[in-house]
Amino acid sequence: MGRAKSKGYSQLLGFFETVLRLEDLSSREYYALDEGEIQPVLEDLSLSVKRGEIWTFYSKPPYTLQVLLEIMGNMRPAVIGSCFLMEEEISGDRKIMDNLFYIGNTDMLYPYMNVLEALMFTCPREGQGALTRQDHFFETLIELGLGHLSLTPVRRLTREEKALVLLLAASYDKSPLVIFNLPDYVFNEDLMEIVGALASRIVEDKRSLILGSTDPNLVESVSTHTAYIDQGSLCYQGTLEELRQTYDRTLVAIEDGNLEAIHEKLALLFPEHLLTLEEEKLILSDPDQRASDPYAIQQEIISAGITPQVIAINRKSVKHALRTLGDSL
Repeated sequence: MGRAKSKGYSQLLGFFETVLRLEDLSSREYYALDEGEIQPVLEDLSLSVKRGEIWTFYSKPPYTLQVLLEIMGNMRPAVIGSCFLMEEEISGDRKIMDNLFYIGNTDMLYPYMNVLEALMFTCPREGQGALTRQDHFFETLIELGLGHLSLTPVRRLTREEKALVLLLAASYDKSPLVIFNLPDYVFNEDLMEIVGALASRIVEDKRSLILGSTDPNLVESVSTHTAYIDQGSLCYQGTLEELRQTYDRTLVAIEDGNLEAIHEKLALLFPEHLLTLEEEKLILSDPDQRASDPYAIQQEIISAGITPQVIAINRKSVKHALRTLGDSL
């Protein structure tokens, strides 16, 4: 975890607009492919993270994300290319950097402290009395929906709950960058909402947050930007809105008690479109990204005498966009 920062140091860091920069970054780790071939876990990655941005790096193998964020956090050396944090090149010598709050596991908290004690111990004091700080942390936990954990010993928390405590501690730090490197953790809907609230706290004063995740729903609910890594290469980097508009080609979602019959009829009506079953819904997509109007599609279905219980116009989502992007690779 990062160390407490002086006011002057924080003001100095405010001059940097780019918090983190990767240049042609490749790793020394490899995946074994068929017939004895090998492939770098990371290969020729270049991008920049600016102040106030929340980036979630997405990949199906969590190991890819773990390696990348460890390089960013100075926990692992890159074999080729460079990684710069506040324009200082990261050496990969596992040194804790003053301008970084790094969360790489949940063993960073003392197991026999309760959550309030852990926050009192971890977070900067800033001249406040002990009772005032304790009351403040307690109120914050309540606001986040974690008040019931305040007096719970850390050892009794789930690993996801421990991760949230660490992310809350990071929100009180002054480091310009927080790295949340727990890509294999699974957050339910309630905990995911808390991750989003903590992410917002971190970027309120133009700090930045980087997460790794294999869950497109977390990307959607937390991030301002995302990067999709497939087979070691960077396939997309940019804002969530750009991702949705470019790659979400879903037109309508259909709900009915007999989706198989609806599927057969729509396959004849729209032979050039893609039909998939997803979460008890029949999804009609345009894989070739023609100028399909979802409202015209909806009307054509009704005009053909096909009357499912629900025909919903698609709201573009990161989940659909990432699926389409992954299918095209």
